[in-house]
Amino acid sequence: MRKVLYLMIIFLLHVSIFQLSPVTKSESVEDCFASFESTTILVPDNYTKIQEAIDAANPGDTIYARNETYYENIFINKTISLVGENPENTTIDGSKSNETFSPVVYLYGEDAKNVSICNFTIKGSNDSWGIYITFHANAQIENNIIANNSGGILAGFSDNNTFVNNTVINNKYEGILFIDSSEDTMKNNTISGNTYNFGISRASFNHSIDTSNLINGKPIYYLKNQTDLTINSGSFPNVGYLALINCAKITVENLNLTNNYNGLLLVETKNSTLRNNTFQNNAKGIDIINSSNNTIQSNNVTDSTWQGISLVNSPNNKFRGNILMNNWLSFEVSGNSLSDFIQDIDTTNTVNEKLMRYLINYTDLIANPSTFDNTGYLAFVNCYNITAKNFSLENNEILVAFTQNSSITENKITVGEISLTHSSFINLTNNTIINGELGISIYHSNNNTIAKNNITQNTQNGILLQTSSNNTISDNNVKNNTTGIRFSESSNNTIFRNNITDNTDYGIILLNSSYNTFFHNNFINNAAPKFQVVGSDSVSNELDNGYPSGGNYWSDYNGTDLYSGTHPQSEVGSDGIGDTSYVGAYFISFWVTDHYPLMQPIRTFEVGIWEGKACNVDVISNSTVSSFKLEETARIISFNVTGDEDTAGFCRIIIPNVIVQNLWNGNYSILINGEPQPFRNWTDAENTYIYMNYTHSEKEIIIVPEFPKTTILTTSIIIITFIIFATKKLSKPKVIKSKRKLVCSLFA
Repeated sequence: MRKVLYLMIIFLLHVSIFQLSPVTKSESVEDCFASFESTTILVPDNYTKIQEAIDAANPGDTIYARNETYYENIFINKTISLVGENPENTTIDGSKSNETFSPVVYLYGEDAKNVSICNFTIKGSNDSWGIYITFHANAQIENNIIANNSGGILAGFSDNNTFVNNTVINNKYEGILFIDSSEDTMKNNTISGNTYNFGISRASFNHSIDTSNLINGKPIYYLKNQTDLTINSGSFPNVGYLALINCAKITVENLNLTNNYNGLLLVETKNSTLRNNTFQNNAKGIDIINSSNNTIQSNNVTDSTWQGISLVNSPNNKFRGNILMNNWLSFEVSGNSLSDFIQDIDTTNTVNEKLMRYLINYTDLIANPSTFDNTGYLAFVNCYNITAKNFSLENNEILVAFTQNSSITENKITVGEISLTHSSFINLTNNTIINGELGISIYHSNNNTIAKNNITQNTQNGILLQTSSNNTISDNNVKNNTTGIRFSESSNNTIFRNNITDNTDYGIILLNSSYNTFFHNNFINNAAPKFQVVGSDSVSNELDNGYPSGGNYWSDYNGTDLYSGTHPQSEVGSDGIGDTSYVGAYFISFWVTDHYPLMQPIRTFEVGIWEGKACNVDVISNSTVSSFKLEETARIISFNVTGDEDTAGFCRIIIPNVIVQNLWNGNYSILINGEPQPFRNWTDAENTYIYMNYTHSEKEIIIVPEFPKTTILTTSIIIITFIIFATKKLSKPKVIKSKRKLVCSLFA
């Protein structure tokens, strides 16, 4: 769940605007007041709530809160100074909020420049931050106590903020975290007792942070533009946090760095050595960004709750003898060019006592546990014609980067992912990825097949496509993730026959993604009924495959099926497709509809290779379908259908035309329990569609070739019945008098 909280900086929708209000200046808090002339509003004198005072204030006003506990969550979107009488006795307590995302103090937007917050205790957010600053500049946060929140202070997408003389203690996760922020200043802050006391992510890293800031009584060393420096317990006896920004020829050795967001942060740093250090209980153990030609040797990286070692756009680093244990994701490499993935990593590095295998420039390789035993991490970089099969990995990824014409199949990854980047013509099939953050992630990769994978219980996305096109996603089980499939700037992908079920957010999210086609998927019980698919800045996505192929099954569709034909359906007779469209997706200001929603989930049966192509038969039915068989010699398809006694049942069967022609030369009959059954049928360029209805209980359906004469047909039925009984087990069948046997035969 913490991974989701890291991304909450982009969750800015549905902000509740609270109400707040005017005071006289006290000498003890004079430094906190704005330098310009302003009205001073007193709380509780003029307004009983701080939010009421804020809402009543004009830009530039000062709100002065007297010693009291104010049980509220406040929202600031204008330039004000908010000053407490005394930080020990003036408290803003957000513990009574019922919102799912409720910072105690929330600063948002450009209209809130130059906000000052001074002299408060800020506490009580169980699910968010004490102070949350986003899309904001020039805030001054001074002389506050921020304690007992989920997180202390977050500055996200915010610049030129100043944090002075604050005490940030005992927050559940981060103490102070900067994300995509720049030019922030920190002085004389005391940070302690937080799980991750301090950290920086995805920023410009040009902050002013000096050693007056203490973490558990030890100084922060935020070193910029240093060269030829050795950092160890002798030269730096107490290190609370260490970052190297634009440095060179630095040696960091024999340090124990714990309980920060970044155990060690390297940015724009080169030709340096990290050796014999211990990184424990950080969010990221060693965080390397835009840094090259460094040596990382003989370090212990343990118990990281995000990545043990992370490299972003950082080429040509050397790893030797590092021990990674019990990290959420032990090792991760990302970048935009091939050089970012060129690393010197040998098998002296271990993950959970197994070997790291980082393979570069391999061709025509079969990798499996026999050829690569005791594997804990696996990467293929700039490879061709690789097969990786039957690996079982924990807390790690299989990385496929700048690789072509390869297969990643039948692997099991627990708490990890398969990451595909700048690669094409890759088959990702029959893999199981569970309990990680992302199941399968695809970046800048085209013409790949993602099929028959089991992707469940991942904390973010089951499948992520980013800037990727012309991929086929089919026959996957995408269940119990936060979001089933997420598209970002990805187009012309085909998504069909997937089970997208029980995801706790949406089934599918599309962002800036167009011309994707979704059909024959089962959307079942994703958390947002009527919004199982959502999108923004996306156009021309299709939620059906036309008629007679049809669309998708939606668990919250409640239409009827009395008619058939193209939309709007008006031909008398059912066809297994709803008569009315399903409004299946909300795309920010307009709706996308499935014109041909399926009346029941689709189930797929593999029937082998026909004329060089793998084929399936799909059955859409309100019955329980079992004992499916295709017997090529007997030229039949048969299966059983079961339902409650005397209830109406139906089947819609989709059969590839290649099978219809090979088995029955295009002509077939249906038998239910040996009796000819009327049916309706349609064809398109790929498939034949057959629809029938019947009354339950249990029946057997057989599809058989059609013969012109009744006597020949009768003889054929006798022969086929004999073949069926001859192939069954020699056990006495159980007779159930309350049920009738159904045989349905299709001939073509």
